[in-house]
Amino acid sequence: MLFQERSVILVTCPKCGNKLNKYICGGCGFNIKRDEIRHFGTGKSLYLQSLKEYIRYIESEDENERKRQEVEKAEREQKAAETAERKLNEQLIEKNAPEQREVKTRRNLITAVIGALIIALIVVVLANTSIFKNSDKAIEQYKTAAEQGDAEAQLKIGEMYFEGEGVEQNYSEALKWYLMAAEQGDASAQTTVGYLYDMGYGVKQSYSEAMKWYRLAADQGYARAQCNIGILYEYGDGVEQSYSEAMKWYLMAAEQGYARAQCNIGNLYEYGDGVEQSYSEAMKWYLMAADQGYARAQCNIGFLYEYGDGVEQSYSEAMKWYLMAAEQGYANAQCSIGFLYEYGDGVVQSYSEAMKWYRLAADQGDASAQCRIGFLYKYGSGVEQSYSEAMKWYRLAADQGYARAQWSIGFLYAYGDGVGQSYSEAMKWYRLAADQGYAPAQHSIGVLYDMGWGVEQNYTEALRWYRLAADQGYAPAQERLNELLKGG
Repeated sequence: MLFQERSVILVTCPKCGNKLNKYICGGCGFNIKRDEIRHFGTGKSLYLQSLKEYIRYIESEDENERKRQEVEKAEREQKAAETAERKLNEQLIEKNAPEQREVKTRRNLITAVIGALIIALIVVVLANTSIFKNSDKAIEQYKTAAEQGDAEAQLKIGEMYFEGEGVEQNYSEALKWYLMAAEQGDASAQTTVGYLYDMGYGVKQSYSEAMKWYRLAADQGYARAQCNIGILYEYGDGVEQSYSEAMKWYLMAAEQGYARAQCNIGNLYEYGDGVEQSYSEAMKWYLMAADQGYARAQCNIGFLYEYGDGVEQSYSEAMKWYLMAAEQGYANAQCSIGFLYEYGDGVVQSYSEAMKWYRLAADQGDASAQCRIGFLYKYGSGVEQSYSEAMKWYRLAADQGYARAQWSIGFLYAYGDGVGQSYSEAMKWYRLAADQGYAPAQHSIGVLYDMGWGVEQNYTEALRWYRLAADQGYAPAQERLNELLKGG
């Protein structure tokens, strides 16, 4: 990789050490741009004025990349970590997203009171009359019918309390009304009761109760419940983790055209979870969901095109799919568009456009976008440089447990950028990220022990942390580990 540091310019392959012809190694054929590796060890091939300057150099790869104007977006290990995080974030996004309700046209054919039947028919009319939808009169009409056993009215009142539609949002009150309909065998209500237990909304969280209610609806062939059971098995929530069981339930829902289940099957194939890894199969299932306008599937197709996974790499195709999802407010897609603009991938490079898209995602609480905004402020990229603004955005992401942001805060403390220099604070933040398996943070802790910065110098501890990062393929840790083992 081409590194420029003062008067020293070296062009060497990070894998075999041979000379690079721009991005291609003449020795092993390694393509550093396609493989998207950001971190490269420099070791003794780069002559700097001091060891401290060398350590700072390899730790501040983002700053060096900015100076070079030849930014490599992400190393393979970083991509793996972020895509794994994306999978976890997707589960949380999907579970917390408003559940789609299906409009039913059932009438209560069994009633002993003619008056109750008349009221029930009025409720059906009111449910489709916007004038009365949120009025107190409509609510009273629903309650009158619901109290006389009309499942449609019970379901509607539960929905109103769940969404805060015409009443103050109240999950426990929603649960009460959903239960009335669920106990009459209404599959939609049973699924929502399961969801409330799944998430602990208005009731003590219980996966076993969630599974009970999901099964009641799933046994009626209700696709949303079948998909939710698949999610429990995929992540081992309250059941023994099983990709095969997850696939079984996803397929039941997917074969009914349920987009979320189709997308989840695509995820399993993309990552080879419980099935033979296949980008073509992943794409097939993503397309089924995306054609229904399902934003997460559209975004995932964008990822495949951006990284050339199973398709010819194309930033323009990636952008097309990201935009479809982003226009629906899908934060992950908005953040991805920001990334393309920040690095000029397939578009004219623009920090202002990057910031615009990052803000859309960040304002929804997307930690990755918040962290990228912090990065822009740290280096003054398209905005006035401000460590305090950088810290503010890093903290928003770090408080959500986002490892890269935690590491970035540690970096600010380690070098006193906008804060009082403090190795102990740096160590605290590095540890938060390192305990999540974040390799750059593990390497940074190794550096502190290696140099005796803020801690007693301890090569044994340094080696331990370097190994943790090196085992993930983190090149700076591998380089320093080899030097120490050789007595360097």
